[in-house]
Amino acid sequence: PLDVPDKDCVETLERLICDIKKGTFKHGNCKTYSPYHLLWTCNSMFTGCVKKLGVRSVMIFTNVPEPHNMEPKSRQLAITKARDMAELGISISVIVLPTNDGVEFNLDKFYSSLVPDLELGNPTSDVEELSQRVHRREAKLRVTSSLPFKIGEMTIGVQFCNLFGDSAVKS
Repeated sequence: PLDVPDKDCVETLERLICDIKKGTFKHGNCKTYSPYHLLWTCNSMFTGCVKKLGVRSVMIFTNVPEPHNMEPKSRQLAITKARDMAELGISISVIVLPTNDGVEFNLDKFYSSLVPDLELGNPTSDVEELSQRVHRREAKLRVTSSLPFKIGEMTIGVQFCNLFGDSAVKS
C-alpha cells in the first residue's frame, strides 16, 4: 500500500487468491534469501514514498524459523536494520505459516531477536484465517473525539474511537 492500487494490481491479486483457493498456487524458495535485504528493500520503499502514511508496517509471512542457517554477520545486519526501522516508526510483524515438515516453528532461532515483542500464533495456511490475522494487525483505532476527565485534582484525557465507519467510493 505504498501506492494507489490500480485495476491491474487488483486483478493480479484476485487471480492469486483464486489460485490459492483452488490449490493451484505454487510458491518457491530462494536459496540466497537474506532478511537484511528484505528489510532494506522495505525501508527504501517507505523512505521513497512521497505520500504521508498513517501506518508504516512490514508483515513477514514465513514458515522458516531460521532463514537458510544464516551466518552471524547476515543475522546481525538484519537485527540492526530491524532496530533502525523501529526507530523510524516502521513496525515489523511476523505471521507464521505451517512448516513443510510439520516441525514446530521456533521463534528463538531468529525472529525473537528481530522483533522483540513477537507472539507466536497457531500456524495456518487457510486463506480466510490469514486474511483475518492481517486485518486485525492493520486495523487501527480512529479517534472521533476526546474530552478531559477529572478525578480529584488529576485530569486525564479520554479519547473515543471508532473501529468501523462508512466509506465512499471515489468516482
